[in-house]
Amino acid sequence: MPFPLDKSRRIRRNSEYERVYSGGVKSPGRYLLAIMKPSEGPLRVGMTVSRKVGCACVRNLVKRRIREAVRQELDPSLSGWDLVLVARKGAGDAPFFKIALEVRRIAGKLAVIKAGLPKPREALAI
Repeated sequence: MPFPLDKSRRIRRNSEYERVYSGGVKSPGRYLLAIMKPSEGPLRVGMTVSRKVGCACVRNLVKRRIREAVRQELDPSLSGWDLVLVARKGAGDAPFFKIALEVRRIAGKLAVIKAGLPKPREALAI
């Protein structure tokens, strides 16, 4: 079942992004930086693609790829997290499957944390 990206599942306000940036746990990858923070309610996702990634058409392409990877890879049953995905400089040249693999890696970390196996900071060191 694809992950729904309706308004209740997205981070939309600047204050919400700032809350995640200030107190979230970072998990770097080759093309994406994931910042995760526990929250109440369903898993919410936000994304940031800066001008470092490329021109406007490249940034829009990267955003479309990240959105589709989130739809395919994240489990709709996950809850209790705010997740911000920040595109890194090489994301504009990355094929879709590489971005999807990174989102899958992040989803795996969230699932491990949800299962209560290790503490959040220990799980992110995987």
